[in-house]
Amino acid sequence: MISKICRFIFMRFQYYILTFFNYVIPKNKEYIFIFDKKFKKDNVWAISDYLAHNDNGKRYNIYYYTDTVNESYSNIIFIKNPIFALWKQMRSKYIFYSYRGDGIKIFKSARDQIIVDTMHGSPLKNIGYLASKSRFNKLWKYEDSFDFILCVSDFFKEIVKKSFGANEEQCIVLGYPRNDIIFKEENTLDSINIMKGEYSKIILWVPTWRESINGEKNNESNKEFPILDLDNIGLLNDYLLNANILLIIKPHPFQLDLEIFHGIHSNIKIIKNHDLQQNKIEFYQLFTEVDALLTDYSSVYFDFLLTMKPIGFTIDDFDCYRDKRGFVVDSPLEIMPGDKITNLEELIIFITGIKENRDKFYTERKAINDLANKYKDGNSTKRIIEFLGM
Repeated sequence: MISKICRFIFMRFQYYILTFFNYVIPKNKEYIFIFDKKFKKDNVWAISDYLAHNDNGKRYNIYYYTDTVNESYSNIIFIKNPIFALWKQMRSKYIFYSYRGDGIKIFKSARDQIIVDTMHGSPLKNIGYLASKSRFNKLWKYEDSFDFILCVSDFFKEIVKKSFGANEEQCIVLGYPRNDIIFKEENTLDSINIMKGEYSKIILWVPTWRESINGEKNNESNKEFPILDLDNIGLLNDYLLNANILLIIKPHPFQLDLEIFHGIHSNIKIIKNHDLQQNKIEFYQLFTEVDALLTDYSSVYFDFLLTMKPIGFTIDDFDCYRDKRGFVVDSPLEIMPGDKITNLEELIIFITGIKENRDKFYTERKAINDLANKYKDGNSTKRIIEFLGM
């Protein structure tokens, strides 16, 4: 307990010291700072990429702080040194970030500076203040760490206000930049050795990491992955083989060591972040090439709704997850428009429906899409740039 209190005091002290220096250090109106230490890309990369390819971005120096660099742009300067990154962060007129973790230095913006939290998803599970009843546990006030925070709809604006203490002016409903790519038809599966024409259907499975508020695994008994285990993954593959369907699973990085992913299956392909980065594929590009999505409590399905393709939800640990992590709404199942899957048999029923082009949740899916996504045009990045006057 004492160590936690000491850490809290130190981090608060650091916040005020950094804020002081940020106030007195002069800003360069042509500097943009992007924080993406783990190179997760997400919304901040979409903004950087847009500016790098458009005339209004040519006049800026874009400083991109990341541990990993595998891209090359004439006006994007990649930074690895944390001290140099902090200096450029304090010198920049515009600061963008998607993740508060990963070592970002938090401070209050100066008068001639704009800090934008681009978010990394529309929340279904509790986050921010909703994930903890005590504000004392927070190292700083969320609402003091940004001038604007991105939202995708008025529905989520209210949730963001509760989660991060944001006021009405801070919440800007402009859409997520990363989702713009969903509206561009591109053939990316070939790059990861998937020939789309060889299969009748392709389904993408994106599970969330089972983690509770205190960081412990949030599974019933020893369950580490929804539905599948060593005993039934072979049965699922046999069904997929006979139906000529490919199931692409993109596990969370913490799930990659699970034993069920060590085997080789003809119609189940595991893809990793490394596979996408190595082939310069944006994760959201896959949405245009698959026929359906499987997920659970991951916010990715709100983005996938923009495709209006079918979604299946694995909820075999729903009660446990609700009790340990919690959701931002009282009845989350009501805003999950798709099959609710609790076992292998129900999973196969869902896949069969995809094979036979049955879509019984279309009307419900459209209603939730209208609730969750105000814009469906692929112009979110442009709206943000124009809003900020860049």
